[in-house]
Amino acid sequence: MAPLSTTSSGIPKSSIPIIQAIPPLRALHPKLSRPIGLVPTMGMLHSGHAHLIRTAAAQSANIIVSIYANPAQLLSSEDNASYASNLDADIAMLEELDSEFAAAVSSTGSSSQGDRNGVSEIEEGRAPSGENMSRNEGKPMARIAAILIPTNEAMYPTHPPSTLARGYGSYITISPLSTRLENRPTYYRGVATVVLKLFNAVKPDKAFFGEKDAQQVAVLKRMVEDFLVDVEIVVVGTVREEDGLAKGSRNALLGTRRRVVAGVLWRALSKAESLYREEGLLRGEEILGAAETVFGEEIKKQDGVRAEGKGKGVSFQTEWLRIADPASLEEIEEVDPRIGAIISGSIILMPLKDDDGCSDENKSKQGTRKAEEEEDRGMNGGRERIRLIDYVVLRPKQELITNV
Repeated sequence: MAPLSTTSSGIPKSSIPIIQAIPPLRALHPKLSRPIGLVPTMGMLHSGHAHLIRTAAAQSANIIVSIYANPAQLLSSEDNASYASNLDADIAMLEELDSEFAAAVSSTGSSSQGDRNGVSEIEEGRAPSGENMSRNEGKPMARIAAILIPTNEAMYPTHPPSTLARGYGSYITISPLSTRLENRPTYYRGVATVVLKLFNAVKPDKAFFGEKDAQQVAVLKRMVEDFLVDVEIVVVGTVREEDGLAKGSRNALLGTRRRVVAGVLWRALSKAESLYREEGLLRGEEILGAAETVFGEEIKKQDGVRAEGKGKGVSFQTEWLRIADPASLEEIEEVDPRIGAIISGSIILMPLKDDDGCSDENKSKQGTRKAEEEEDRGMNGGRERIRLIDYVVLRPKQELITNV
């Protein structure tokens, strides 16, 4: 794909209006018909994001998609560079989606086509049309009214963003949810802060987030409740690869070998979930034990690959495996089937070694050095550890809720 032409600020040009500062966004807002849907992203868009945006289109009159790699939650400049380098592809995907929505609106004859030029198609004072929403349930109604790609100065006007616990600036801390499951209080401080800023700038009626980031969703729901924010958090189901790995921007950084092994995380969590859903187990120890067995079997398999010299194995370790209350994120010993639970897990894929246990004979036959040069080893040649996190939601048992 040829690169898109760019503006003077280096942002690719687009048929969709691109906004980088807050004042023009605020000027646009009163001209947009409602409901307005916000889809916050950090870029590196993939089919999971497309699913979020399509869901927003079915529930909104106008969509604003934000692309902002928030430095207050990213630990390295390399992360920032990775997200920024993908802008051409991100904008191309959004233009393709918007064309899809336009075609759908045309084919259904819907009057709610979004406000691409910032001119409301709803008469002044007229309420958002609930009738249109019900007639087109599940079908795109909206257009992407704008892409918000703010600068750091726009999002952090007084002090530069910081990941330091005592860094200068104004931040929101959501305790104790930020320290449960994945104990990263500074990271979730950055998430909550930037999302509240986006809510204040965009003034959406709904904001769409993926269920794959279950702890983030819990933090943001608590933020909305505690700060009296008039925005509905819409949680959208996880889009997964064929082997169950959750679609994620960083999956492409795994490389070929570690990508294959990464599917063990979903297999383990899925096995645990099936014991609750199909067999009715409620004790956390038993449910998590099933996941631990799956991890153990894969570790043994990879050890065998290296020991026998049949190929190149992958080392990984389980960082945590927990079952928690879906609202408080407190770890629990037994699931209350009336409210369900969240199972969370994290694995660390270790750096790839040059030989990975291959025998000399195998090295000679396969031309190890050449194979290493040709192999996609992922981020930084496979020399860095990569952490993967996933969540599975244990749904409440509907028959128990009905009988209460």
